[in-house]
Amino acid sequence: MRVEYSDVLERMKKSANLKNDSRLARLLDVTPQALSNYKKEARYLRIF
Repeated sequence: MRVEYSDVLERMKKSANLKNDSRLARLLDVTPQALSNYKKEARYLRIF
């Protein structure tokens, strides 16, 4: 099973009741630009 990073990030944002990506980036200790790059690229997590 494959899950996109962007889906995981959106779930994290929703579960933490965060209004925007900047707050999620701060929570994850990454820059907003880095978070945006992860969301734009087609990266997948493999879940077994």
